[in-house]
Amino acid sequence: MSEKDVVALTEFGLTVMQAKAYIALLAVKEASPSQLCKAIGVVRPEAYRVLHELSAKGLAHTKLGFPVTYSPVDPERALSILTRRHEDVLVSLKKKRKILLGSLSSVRLSDQVLEERFVLIAGGKNAQFRTTEMIGKAKDEYLAVSSKQGLRRWDDDLVRAITSARNRKCNVRVIAEVDGSTTELANHLSRLVRLRTWQPVLFYMDIVDRNQVIFGPAFPAGEEELEHREHDLWTNNPKFVQGMCAMFESLWKISRNYVRRET
Repeated sequence: MSEKDVVALTEFGLTVMQAKAYIALLAVKEASPSQLCKAIGVVRPEAYRVLHELSAKGLAHTKLGFPVTYSPVDPERALSILTRRHEDVLVSLKKKRKILLGSLSSVRLSDQVLEERFVLIAGGKNAQFRTTEMIGKAKDEYLAVSSKQGLRRWDDDLVRAITSARNRKCNVRVIAEVDGSTTELANHLSRLVRLRTWQPVLFYMDIVDRNQVIFGPAFPAGEEELEHREHDLWTNNPKFVQGMCAMFESLWKISRNYVRRET
């Protein structure tokens, strides 16, 4: 039994035991609880419980008889069922988001929180989310410096936020390190924003309306490093933001206009 497959199935919403039981059923095609308990190393009551859970999720069929046996649905159907469950949860959360946002927005922040000037952001994905949120509220300007690894991580939400900022007549300028792996994205961005290239880029920064900035070292290539990084900093300290704006303008002057390439 592949431990990698077990972990992958847990990411789709199964418990470790449910994942092991489903893979064991795939291997033998049909099994009774007593047969399954030997395959995954659990006692018979636990095997009954896990098989019942798989059946309830639609991932296993129950065959009445003596003894009762279970067979798995095919992997394509199983993954479709699990994916649809996540999609349903997402739809439900989006419906609840507006109500919760109104409720939380009515809570008055303490003066201490309002005066906070520097915030350390743990986790690269949280930093990306913070950047997307900042761009979504931009009124006049968005400035960015990105390494090639960082550019590869510009997801659809961030690109949509930039597109929306441009539609609001925001001035958007980006300095990026571009190579063969990011040419397609760079070509697309160059149609939306003023894009220049510079390399190597060993850091990133995002400045919105010249009153807040988020920055840190260049994004790593690995997902694990991205998830556990603790080096990103947000600030609205006026002097610090002013200094970062000056750095951006200096880089802008010495960088080169991006010329779209064939992909």
